[in-house]
Amino acid sequence: MRGHLGARLAPVTHRGAAIVVALSATVTVSYGVLLYAFPVLFVPMRDELGLSSSQLSLAASIGIGTAALAGIGVGWLLDRRDPRVVMTAGSALATLAVLLWSRVQTAAALYAVFVLLGAAMAAVTYGAAFTVVAKWFTTRLTAALTAVTVAGAFASLIFSPLTELLSSRLGWRDALVVLAVVLAIATIPPHLLVLRPHPRHATAHVKSVPAREALRTGLFWMLAAAFALGTFVWSAITVHLVVIVVEQGHPASFAAFAAGLTGISQLPGRLVFGPVAGRLGQRGTLPVAFGSCAAALLLLVADQSRATILAFAVLFGIGGGMMTMLSATAPAVLFGPASYGAVSGVLGACVNGGRALGPLGLAAGVALAGGYLEVAALLAVALAGAALTAPLVTGRRARAARPPARPEP
Repeated sequence: MRGHLGARLAPVTHRGAAIVVALSATVTVSYGVLLYAFPVLFVPMRDELGLSSSQLSLAASIGIGTAALAGIGVGWLLDRRDPRVVMTAGSALATLAVLLWSRVQTAAALYAVFVLLGAAMAAVTYGAAFTVVAKWFTTRLTAALTAVTVAGAFASLIFSPLTELLSSRLGWRDALVVLAVVLAIATIPPHLLVLRPHPRHATAHVKSVPAREALRTGLFWMLAAAFALGTFVWSAITVHLVVIVVEQGHPASFAAFAAGLTGISQLPGRLVFGPVAGRLGQRGTLPVAFGSCAAALLLLVADQSRATILAFAVLFGIGGGMMTMLSATAPAVLFGPASYGAVSGVLGACVNGGRALGPLGLAAGVALAGGYLEVAALLAVALAGAALTAPLVTGRRARAARPPARPEP
């Protein structure tokens, strides 16, 4: 019996590992082309197309908004359909959209292309990848998700300079053509050849809460509100960080370094998430992640010296990295793997809504409050409140919503 079970589980383990490796690569390339190429190409696109910065920025907002809405449908499909079909179709659509992007001549055409890009992003980035991984790993889920997110964190480091090099040599239009080819070669074959539907026996022993029931619980909406707030704050601060630091009298080069340090500091946050969650659980890890970001903002408000700004960047980045891992693991831990796609799709829509509103919200807050530091203090208080209250509320409601106990991933 033991030998038969081992023989049955071995292919699952090997295939699951291959899927994690494949998705780590495809997510990195997808983010690099679909997200990080845009800011690098912003100025040459603006100059050639004759658009204002706000007109061009609207394209990015359209893409993020479309991805948020499309993610709900993609999650539902991944709960019910072969991931090879969903993610391969997403890669093909993404390649087509990037090629169309390289040919746009008007603002209307650009916005239409970014609707396609947003739909494609929903099928090839973290939300879709997390759903596939969650259905293959009912144990060691955190380790598998960490591998994917750590790889994805290098997307900007690889593709921002690559895009700049291609643009300077070929122009922004031909640079996009090259990136479309890279995207097609690096994502379509792995999605088509490596991905497989998860084996039913791998999750048969884990009971899941149906998506409709999960989405009617106060637990889900408390988590959605907390993560939307966290992403709102993260997006608002990171987008405006260079301006904030420069306004404190520091040179632009130091401000850019601080912004880069904030981004790369997500890596240790994602790496320490597993040990912290293993010891404290999901509820205990939430105040650590949110509290880290709140403490970082309070540091920034209290002192704007170089040393303090660097300490802020590291602490804020670590908190942001942990929040990413929390939003990825919470649906599986609290509601089970069977409904992960639908539940995480709605959660992702809330998170992306916060991401889209963050920069605009901070700008509006500065206009009302009179300065960035005043708004940062208010955001720190909001995060601290979420860190203190969300675990208490979710703790009372999780027992009613959570599937029967299983090993903590």
